[in-house]
Amino acid sequence: MDFLLYHSEGAAKEELRLRPDEENTPDTVFQILRSSFGEGLTSTQAMRKFFERRQKEKESIQDYSLSLMVLLSRVERLNPDAVIEKDRLLRDQFLENLYDRQLRAEHIREQQGAL
Repeated sequence: MDFLLYHSEGAAKEELRLRPDEENTPDTVFQILRSSFGEGLTSTQAMRKFFERRQKEKESIQDYSLSLMVLLSRVERLNPDAVIEKDRLLRDQFLENLYDRQLRAEHIREQQGAL
């Protein structure tokens, strides 16, 4: 237990210091840290955030694509079996929600040509 407290830093260490000593078991420490600093999302909520993500008007393509990758990795972390064909899912979500209408139109033409 002392090992966990010794290696904690910043806000996590402060959060643990505020708790009574009888709560300092490894299970309770992880529970405290999870409740204080965890995402608090279910895999379904994380997936919804991924699918609702659209490129913002002044957002760069790089920032948009990074955001999608982070959101999808969060889904995978919460439910490793939720994502099938990750690369295809990322590509489709990226292209379908680009702010740039010309790029999105080119993608739609490519998809129709592939059918």
